[in-house]
Amino acid sequence: MPHVPSIAPTRCVPQVDQAALSEARRRWALGAAGFCTFLGMHATQALLPTLATQFHATYVQASLTVSATMAAVAVLAPLVGFLTATPLAFFADRKRVIVAGLLALAIPTLLVATSAGLSGMIAWRALQGVFIALVYVATMTYVNEEWAGGGGGAALAAYDSGDGLGGVSGRFLTGVLTDVPGWRGAVLLLGVLG
Repeated sequence: MPHVPSIAPTRCVPQVDQAALSEARRRWALGAAGFCTFLGMHATQALLPTLATQFHATYVQASLTVSATMAAVAVLAPLVGFLTATPLAFFADRKRVIVAGLLALAIPTLLVATSAGLSGMIAWRALQGVFIALVYVATMTYVNEEWAGGGGGAALAAYDSGDGLGGVSGRFLTGVLTDVPGWRGAVLLLGVLG
């Protein structure tokens, strides 16, 4: 009887493109960084009536809690951008700057919830703007360096999608949660999430 070779059953194992997987992870990380960066930026917008009542302030005074953050970002982002172009900045690991900036951003976010007065809250919100500017510019620089050969547009789209979702989520969460744990609890949650 002739020997018939046995044919082992083969399994169809899909090949995973490791480069594409790595690229997807990097884009998800950028989206998460954008989300965390902008989660608290406009968060007090939904709280303006509550803050005006709590601190016996006008709506214009309460709105400074939004304006202080935005003004700090607007003023400091170009300055931080200039500083990242200096030779000294090339020694900084961009990813570490982004992570450190996000961790530092959580501190004034948490401290907003402890504010005894509107002035203190406005100061903490301005400090949030400082760290938002730092993370924003460091991320733009990181994308410019890491995707110099192409693909930077998709990377920036991931970051911008995250920051848009973070900005909307921050307003939404503080607005919805203000009734249950109060505005301080809502802001604390943002500090933990961010």
